[in-house]
Amino acid sequence: SGKGVGLTNRLLGNQFGSEQHVLTQNEMPAHTHLVNDPGHSHDMGSPARGQVWGVRSDNVHYCYGVDNGGVTNNPPTLQAQTGVTVQSVGGGAPHDIVQPSMAFNYIIKY
Repeated sequence: SGKGVGLTNRLLGNQFGSEQHVLTQNEMPAHTHLVNDPGHSHDMGSPARGQVWGVRSDNVHYCYGVDNGGVTNNPPTLQAQTGVTVQSVGGGAPHDIVQPSMAFNYIIKY
Protein backbone atom coordinates (compact mmCIF):
# COMPACT_ATOMS: atom_id res chain seq x y z
CA SER A 1 0.00 0.00 0.00
CA GLY A 2 1.13 3.60 -0.55
CA LYS A 3 3.13 2.91 -3.69
CA GLY A 4 3.00 5.40 -6.50
CA VAL A 5 4.53 8.58 -7.89
CA GLY A 6 4.58 11.28 -5.19
CA LEU A 7 3.22 8.94 -2.49
CA THR A 8 4.91 8.07 0.79
CA ASN A 9 5.47 4.34 1.18
CA ARG A 10 3.09 3.12 3.89
CA LEU A 11 3.09 -0.38 5.34
CA LEU A 12 -0.23 -2.15 5.74
CA GLY A 13 -1.81 -1.21 9.09
CA ASN A 14 0.44 1.81 9.74
CA GLN A 15 -1.31 4.72 11.44
CA PHE A 16 -0.17 8.25 10.64
CA GLY A 17 -1.27 11.87 10.80
CA SER A 18 -2.61 13.77 13.79
CA GLU A 19 -5.62 15.83 14.80
CA GLN A 20 -3.49 18.81 15.83
CA HIS A 21 -0.05 20.17 15.21
CA VAL A 22 1.62 23.09 17.03
CA LEU A 23 3.95 24.92 14.67
CA THR A 24 7.54 25.34 15.75
CA GLN A 25 9.31 28.63 15.06
CA ASN A 26 11.16 27.01 12.15
CA GLU A 27 7.84 25.92 10.55
CA MET A 28 6.35 29.43 10.61
CA PRO A 29 6.69 31.57 7.47
CA ALA A 30 9.62 33.98 7.60
CA HIS A 31 8.45 37.32 9.00
CA THR A 32 9.44 40.33 11.10
CA HIS A 33 7.72 42.28 13.86
CA LEU A 34 7.34 46.05 14.05
CA VAL A 35 8.51 48.18 16.98
CA ASN A 36 6.44 51.20 17.96
CA ASP A 37 8.26 53.77 20.09
CA PRO A 38 6.00 56.80 20.65
CA GLY A 39 8.86 58.70 22.33
CA HIS A 40 9.01 60.17 25.81
CA SER A 41 11.09 62.48 28.00
CA HIS A 42 12.92 62.19 31.30
CA ASP A 43 13.67 64.73 34.00
CA MET A 44 17.37 64.98 34.86
CA GLY A 45 18.86 65.79 38.28
CA SER A 46 22.21 67.52 38.98
CA PRO A 47 22.62 68.72 35.37
CA ALA A 48 25.68 70.25 33.82
CA ARG A 49 25.45 73.77 32.40
CA GLY A 50 22.85 73.93 29.58
CA GLN A 51 21.34 70.49 30.19
CA VAL A 52 17.60 70.07 30.65
CA TRP A 53 16.51 69.14 34.16
CA GLY A 54 12.76 69.66 33.97
CA VAL A 55 9.85 70.15 31.57
CA ARG A 56 6.63 71.94 32.55
CA SER A 57 3.22 70.81 31.31
CA ASP A 58 3.22 73.72 28.82
CA ASN A 59 6.46 72.31 27.32
CA VAL A 60 8.79 74.97 28.83
CA HIS A 61 12.18 73.37 29.52
CA TYR A 62 14.25 74.37 32.54
CA CYS A 63 17.99 74.31 31.96
CA TYR A 64 20.92 74.90 34.28
CA GLY A 65 23.10 77.91 33.57
CA VAL A 66 21.01 79.49 30.80
CA ASP A 67 21.31 83.31 30.70
CA ASN A 68 17.54 84.04 30.68
CA GLY A 69 16.91 82.89 34.25
CA GLY A 70 17.13 79.17 33.66
CA VAL A 71 14.20 78.82 31.25
CA THR A 72 14.42 78.02 27.55
CA ASN A 73 12.07 76.69 24.88
CA ASN A 74 15.03 75.48 22.82
CA PRO A 75 16.87 72.98 25.01
CA PRO A 76 19.79 70.88 23.80
CA THR A 77 18.84 67.57 22.22
CA LEU A 78 19.99 64.51 24.12
CA GLN A 79 20.02 61.08 22.51
CA ALA A 80 20.23 57.60 23.97
CA GLN A 81 20.32 54.15 22.40
CA THR A 82 17.62 51.70 23.46
CA GLY A 83 19.41 48.52 22.39
CA VAL A 84 16.20 47.25 20.74
CA THR A 85 16.74 45.16 17.62
CA VAL A 86 14.24 43.51 15.29
CA GLN A 87 15.24 40.31 13.55
CA SER A 88 13.53 38.10 10.99
CA VAL A 89 12.05 34.89 12.44
CA GLY A 90 10.49 31.77 10.95
CA GLY A 91 12.11 29.28 8.63
CA GLY A 92 9.25 28.26 6.36
CA ALA A 93 10.00 24.55 6.94
CA PRO A 94 7.28 22.10 5.84
CA HIS A 95 5.12 20.34 8.41
CA ASP A 96 2.77 17.37 8.37
CA ILE A 97 -0.91 18.21 7.83
CA VAL A 98 -2.26 14.71 7.23
CA GLN A 99 -5.47 13.89 9.08
CA PRO A 100 -5.41 10.75 11.25
CA SER A 101 -5.29 7.84 8.79
CA MET A 102 -4.44 4.15 8.41
CA ALA A 103 -2.85 2.41 5.44
CA PHE A 104 -4.82 -0.54 4.05
CA ASN A 105 -5.37 -2.40 0.78
CA TYR A 106 -8.64 -2.50 -1.03
CA ILE A 107 -10.02 -4.47 -3.92
CA ILE A 108 -12.28 -3.07 -6.59
CA LYS A 109 -14.51 -5.70 -8.17
CA TYR A 110 -15.99 -5.06 -11.59
